[in-house]
Amino acid sequence: MSIQMTKQTWIAGIACALLVCNGCSNMRNSIVSKADDSAPVTLKEKISVAKNKLKDPGKFYVTHGQLQEKMGDTKAARSSYEVALGENPKSVEAVLGLARLDQVAGRKVEAEKGFQKALEMAPNDPKVRSNIGQFYAAEEKWDQAIVLLSEAVKSTPADKNVRYQLGIAMASSGDYQGAMPHLIRAVGEAEAHYNIGYILRDRGQMQASEQQFLQAVLLKPEFNEAQYWLDEIRREKENRLMLAGVSASESKGVNAGTRQASYSQAKHQQTAQIKRQKPGVSKGMSPAGVGAPNPKTGPRPRSARSATPPTNLTAEQLEQWRNQRQF
Repeated sequence: MSIQMTKQTWIAGIACALLVCNGCSNMRNSIVSKADDSAPVTLKEKISVAKNKLKDPGKFYVTHGQLQEKMGDTKAARSSYEVALGENPKSVEAVLGLARLDQVAGRKVEAEKGFQKALEMAPNDPKVRSNIGQFYAAEEKWDQAIVLLSEAVKSTPADKNVRYQLGIAMASSGDYQGAMPHLIRAVGEAEAHYNIGYILRDRGQMQASEQQFLQAVLLKPEFNEAQYWLDEIRREKENRLMLAGVSASESKGVNAGTRQASYSQAKHQQTAQIKRQKPGVSKGMSPAGVGAPNPKTGPRPRSARSATPPTNLTAEQLEQWRNQRQF
């Protein structure tokens, strides 16, 4: 009896376990099915889900656009900045990004409008002033660039990049002394002399440029770029001096040759005048016995001329006879 009850109990336990497992399986399948129905599948759906979880979607697209801009993908960067403006119409960084892209694309009017719009939106933002200052520097509008970059430096004195841009703008405008302290603080003393030397070289001021490159090398002997341009300027100077020396020598030679030619021509004219005074030569008349036709053979060919001169010839006639023998 006890054995039979134990067997029935065991069978009932197995049945209950199977029912419970079956129920759990059905519940799990139902849960998975519901989860699969709501999970994002496409990239667009995944981006949409991620976007909904972002606290500041506009900032996300600005950051994404800046990364694309650095990578050179201007088309994608423009799209990101435009989406950022759609999310936040007051995004100054998105406006600046679009203005920079217009500048790179050569749309200068649109770029300036964009920078001015950003300046109106955030007139005291040093980043805005720095961006528009660099734009004017690229257009070589040094006065406008210096004003904006100076204000940006006052707001962010520790920003070496902005200070460097100010130093370059001041040096490019011709204010080398004013530029030097900013460049020294931004990049170092040797590098400051190098930058000013490079600007001077581009402007054709070779002597002043040489002094700046020399100063950079003296401050930093391992400064290879400064040494290279110093050697180039000195080589160009030597070439100019050499060409100047050759030109001077050639000029002297030409003048001497001209004087010699004039003297020879004058002497030749004097000789010709003397010869024209001799009778029977300047008029083209042949002296007696020279080239006279032979009645038997006709006129003698040039090769059959006599090797001995006729007698009774003056010295001038003898010279003419010899000249005719050479033809």
